[in-house]
Amino acid sequence: MGVRRRGAVLAVATVALGTGAIALAGGPPPSDGDDFVFKKGGLRYSGDGRLADAGGAEAGCGTERWRLIGGGGGVSGTANAEVSALGPIDFVDLDGVRDDGWHVTGQGAPGAVATSFAICARGERLRYRTKHATASTAELRSAKVGCGDRRFHVTTGGAAVETFESFVSSSYPYDGKDRGGRPDDGWAGSVFDVGSGGFYVFAVCVRGDVDYRRGKRATIPTSSAVARKVGCSRRSHATGGGARVTGPINRGRITSTHPYDAQDPDQAPDDGWRTSAYNLSSGTASKLVPYAICLR
Repeated sequence: MGVRRRGAVLAVATVALGTGAIALAGGPPPSDGDDFVFKKGGLRYSGDGRLADAGGAEAGCGTERWRLIGGGGGVSGTANAEVSALGPIDFVDLDGVRDDGWHVTGQGAPGAVATSFAICARGERLRYRTKHATASTAELRSAKVGCGDRRFHVTTGGAAVETFESFVSSSYPYDGKDRGGRPDDGWAGSVFDVGSGGFYVFAVCVRGDVDYRRGKRATIPTSSAVARKVGCSRRSHATGGGARVTGPINRGRITSTHPYDAQDPDQAPDDGWRTSAYNLSSGTASKLVPYAICLR
């Protein structure tokens, strides 16, 4: 949100995250500094694109009537794209709760675009959970944060690392091994951290009916990128999703994880979730496990 850095950002954002990015032109007028706003199925979808060297992108819920229920984003490019932070944010209100929007920070080749998506709801019972992982000098780091109440189910989540040139390797919903067998209990994140102390994992959880879908594992060849989509059912709407990248944490990284529009007439990006990742290894293939989370 805020002042536009470059006039060309809106045009670039239409293709910033590859073929899975939604078209921003032709929709309702921008609101609160975001590039687009759509409403579908009782949810509000907004998005914002910025040149990655401007410090990332933020998309917001617009007013206090709407509270964050989902979010995602990424950085355009492949080998040079790094996402260092994906997560909910608190804007200028006084409640101190990360329920006002979604933030993406990253970097890439010159001209790379960071794009953020916020998905917001009214009237839902929501919980916002944050874990600041214990400070460590280890570069390969993983952590989880749970919903904290078995009546609540995760709708989105993220991971963030504060050190420059660090990146997110995996960010996905997990199953706490309860009776349900669904990945609804919280969020897991893995990062390559060249610093120490600044590693966070976030979870947004709802007391409602949530559908979890996991796509087929996709092989990521060496020094290559792979993208996959996981769709929601016709009567549900995307709130979140993620990607688990197998192999060493420092050799695989997420480049995008965001909602998409299936080119139906409404143009709202509520039809499923698209993730992409890059394999830095020059000798070993890795796997991408994609997820979609949909509110029914």
